[in-house]
Amino acid sequence: MDAVDGVVAFGFKGMNPIQVLQYIASGLLGVPSSQGGLKTAALGAALHYFIAFAVAAIYYGASLRLSTLHVHSVKWGITYGAAVYLVMNYVISPRPFPRARFFLASFLNDVIGHAIFVGLAIACLATSFGCVPPCAMNSRSATDNNLSSLGLRQKVQNMTK
Repeated sequence: MDAVDGVVAFGFKGMNPIQVLQYIASGLLGVPSSQGGLKTAALGAALHYFIAFAVAAIYYGASLRLSTLHVHSVKWGITYGAAVYLVMNYVISPRPFPRARFFLASFLNDVIGHAIFVGLAIACLATSFGCVPPCAMNSRSATDNNLSSLGLRQKVQNMTK
């Protein structure tokens, strides 16, 4: 969903899907990525999915240690997705192309898109795998209702028998 949102958003800026993937590859190759045709587009797609997997693995790993990521998965998922966008675009990603003028609508689409299609999706998947950290199992009063709403109460009861 994140990729589709990106292709649509950049489409409004006059870029086709190949150019969007080349733009992703430009973080690694710089400006020459726009001259690489399908090869650099394929690299951009591979980088996109590698980054998505790494971001998901980081959240999942943190969710094994921090019960709040399960208990408040919507809040933390949305926050994580927005943070991923901000870090990727303003800290990690070098900008070989000149930055376009700032448009609030485009910025909001990017942040909200990442919050929902990246962060919330990852948080829901991490929670649905049912890996509840030990600290969540020990504080029954705080988590029983949340665990039952996630369908995990029976799993936790079976694990503690």
